[in-house]
Amino acid sequence: MWGATIFVGPSIALTVIDRKFGNTIQIAGLTITPSLNIYATKVEFQDFKHTDYAPINGYSRAVSIKVHDFVSKRPIVTLTTGPTEIDDILTYDTASLDIFPEGKFLFGSFKISGNLRNLNYDNKMSLADLSLETVFERNPAIIRDIDFTVQGFSSAFGNRVSANTFFGTIKTGNGKSNIRSKFVGLRSHFEDLDIGSGRYRAKKISVSSNLEEAGYIFKATTDSVEDGRSNTNLKNIAVKINFDQQQNNSWKLFEFEVGEFETSGTKLSDEKLILHNIHFKIDKLDGNEFKIEGDGQIGRLSLSNNRVYIGDFSGVDFDLISTVVTNSVLDSGKINYGVSLTGEKKIDLTGDVTFKTLDESLVNCVLKNCFFTALDVFYNFGIGSQVLHGKAVCLENICNAASMQHTVKTNNTNAFFFELSSLRFLNPLLVAALMGQINSGQKIGDGHIYNF
Repeated sequence: MWGATIFVGPSIALTVIDRKFGNTIQIAGLTITPSLNIYATKVEFQDFKHTDYAPINGYSRAVSIKVHDFVSKRPIVTLTTGPTEIDDILTYDTASLDIFPEGKFLFGSFKISGNLRNLNYDNKMSLADLSLETVFERNPAIIRDIDFTVQGFSSAFGNRVSANTFFGTIKTGNGKSNIRSKFVGLRSHFEDLDIGSGRYRAKKISVSSNLEEAGYIFKATTDSVEDGRSNTNLKNIAVKINFDQQQNNSWKLFEFEVGEFETSGTKLSDEKLILHNIHFKIDKLDGNEFKIEGDGQIGRLSLSNNRVYIGDFSGVDFDLISTVVTNSVLDSGKINYGVSLTGEKKIDLTGDVTFKTLDESLVNCVLKNCFFTALDVFYNFGIGSQVLHGKAVCLENICNAASMQHTVKTNNTNAFFFELSSLRFLNPLLVAALMGQINSGQKIGDGHIYNF
């Protein structure tokens, strides 16, 4: 009987496969060993279709199914394949899967561990090594959390992304499919991450998400990120995003923290800009209304405009709070803002901005330096007990510096500039020049109105 299985078994197996799958599966070099291990030199798929998935074509070489380790009373089934190609777009060198019961001859649940090497998908995604572990429970059919490790990862979908290593856990919960599992979260850790072929680089990044928490949460932390194009470095970064499950999982809270921000220069300064302990929070209040809060410290900032030195703001603390209300496509709306700078004295800048862009959302417009078709800015610049009021109104269809009409007003010009000149971080020559300009305007009581 045993010998008959060895010699006749391959023929019986091929007959069964042919009746079930026809010519869609072709097996070459099929053998069965005395220990009932099964080997095939090659398995070909020709328009093979399983359930609702699209038909596939391809092959796998060196396919084997082994059953071993009976002595431990925890028999292991090992499935392996050699070089494999699917639909001319997916290839890998080797794959293996070990399945064994969690306990001795306890078949209610099984541990599963797998390994995949040198995977390539359409020359757009590749990895050198993938290892994973999970547990499958039979009743009800559930796949528990999946632990994974990836070595040598690269992706060219959109921006090129690569990582030397990333590992973590895919969290699962009860679902409603035949296998009652669903994705509920992720914990992962990246090492030597590169996005955009050197545009952004990070040594280590940790990412987590959990769909089961109230208000689905996404978190990411890293020691440092480098922007290779603008020579910008960020250290000790933390990002947190809350999603609203009642609103199609749209985001409702965004928090961003940076221990240190450093860039080589800005439009207003050729020197380094350094910020410390930055914290920003954006709340989506209702519909298209947002609340923005932030604070931090300016470590180093020296400003100039058209080679005119404005001042050195190093060591100044800043706080801001703002609300933004826009239309549904975010291309027009109103911004109320308040910014405080605290050094040897406190400066408060408050006001509002109404805007309309040229068929772009506000964020895209700022990033792309696009045109505003309407822009009105109102502001109050306060220091001590003195306030300077100002407005800038766009007079043309395309708003730029030349199309803005400015008006500033003081209630007591001398008192305001006395307070302003006491700020040691401002250029005193610039303060004197500004005072002369405003004094040349229309005098009203102790103050002035100046149009330009």
